Amino acid sequence: MNKLFHTTLVGFIFSGAIITASIAQSEQIETNKAVVKKYFEEAVNQRKVELVDELFDVAYLSVLLDAGGKEGRGTEPLKNFLPYLFEAFPDIHFQLEHLVAEGDKVVAHSKTTGTHKSEFWGYPASNNLLEIHEIFIFTLKEGKIISGHRLTDMKNLHDQLSK
Repeated sequence: MNKLFHTTLVGFIFSGAIITASIAQSEQIETNKAVVKKYFEEAVNQRKVELVDELFDVAYLSVLLDAGGKEGRGTEPLKNFLPYLFEAFPDIHFQLEHLVAEGDKVVAHSKTTGTHKSEFWGYPASNNLLEIHEIFIFTLKEGKIISGHRLTDMKNLHDQLSK
């Protein structure tokens, strides 16, 4: 085999491997985005809390950036919090404004709205329609969310809760 042909063949095979890897990575990114969308659109907006076990790893790490980096482990705290959130804001809705993914990360920016109908974090029901913005940074592995970092506009939230 001549050297030029061999070099071209090796280059072609190498390029094919890169293209195959790139396609697989693109498919994984789309899968990760679909998991995050399903969390917001179904588990939260449609109140299907039972989906938490499907979407989140059992050892899920939650980091609340707006609470000084407070960490929580497992899915139970999330499964307990969501019904509390739904009771306080029966019409709560997370509208995904942006969804960006790269590698194993998905970043979501949501505009969250809801009417404050019962006690929440010590604030009595105000019947105010609240609107806040939140940023979530999720890490996924094998189709499950393994960690989530949340940043909420807490000042705006507290201001609206105390009106």
